[in-house]
Amino acid sequence: MLLCKVLAERRHVVEFATNAGQEEWAKYCSLIQTVHSFGPGPSDELTEAHYRRMLSWSPVDGLSSIMESKYLWDSYWTDTYLHLKRIVSNPVTRPAFIVADFFTDAAVKDMMIEYGVPIAIVWPQMPFLMAPVSYIPGQPGFQIDGSLTSENASFASRLRNEMVLFWALPSLLKWLRWTKSMRLEAGVTHKTLSDPKPDYLVFVNSLSGLEVPKDLPPSIVPCGPILADSYADLDEKHAEFLDAHKRVLYVALGTHIILEANDVAKILDGIHQALDQHCIDGVIWAVGPSPRKEFPLSLRTSLVQGDVPVLLVNCSVKQIQISCSLCFPSDEHEVRPHRIGVSS
Repeated sequence: MLLCKVLAERRHVVEFATNAGQEEWAKYCSLIQTVHSFGPGPSDELTEAHYRRMLSWSPVDGLSSIMESKYLWDSYWTDTYLHLKRIVSNPVTRPAFIVADFFTDAAVKDMMIEYGVPIAIVWPQMPFLMAPVSYIPGQPGFQIDGSLTSENASFASRLRNEMVLFWALPSLLKWLRWTKSMRLEAGVTHKTLSDPKPDYLVFVNSLSGLEVPKDLPPSIVPCGPILADSYADLDEKHAEFLDAHKRVLYVALGTHIILEANDVAKILDGIHQALDQHCIDGVIWAVGPSPRKEFPLSLRTSLVQGDVPVLLVNCSVKQIQISCSLCFPSDEHEVRPHRIGVSS
């Protein structure tokens, strides 16, 4: 949405396309003139199952155990392709440029091939199978033993990282056949682009430091973190909590992180120790409804009754507001060192 806002402020006409039920996202950019509704996306149950599957996965397990998630997201290609084709094939509604999330990259690439529409794909991390370099073993996100570079990795570790995709060949070949069949049913016979140096723009919402620095072609641009220039004030509930507590620990592990009960217990144990030792006097924990189910019932009850100085907030609450309020609580941006903001 921030990209939409930037383009709209530069007097481009911005239209937004998304799955049915997600049209409200357009409200975050009032300059969007048209909203296109595609078919429904995955249900909450399917989405939760996907995130639980990914969080319990390790590269050591191979790719076969997470291919179900790959099939899930790719199964929406047909609907996305047909809706985009309807828009792009009409000269009146054809966009001059398409900016897409990496989940829909295949359908958007098809529009570039079939109609010559320039595109940009936004990735949350450095894309795999793009701009490979010799000192990064394997593929980003699939490295075994956390070997992000080969600098201190053993020969065995480097070899295992390079073999990950080779070991996954049976699963990948099955997926390729399934993908080809799905595309043929929609009347698409051309291949999907997979050049290590793409001829379209790739925006990476990350930065060197989080990503291993490497030589990149001009078409791949690390531009993260993408943040808004301004943010709204805190609501009364959160403002009162911060006013009442002077040493606040802020826990934000990510919108889609679903911790197992034993991991929740470990974090809570650390929080209780910090509270008992008066290192902190309050906690704000951003956690969604599904992950909240893993919290002990006794804690959820005590939170409702106000016995524990821990405030659970939904991930829908703008977390940047809480972070900035912890670090910059006044208009003069005077940092208060006794307030602790931790975001991981």
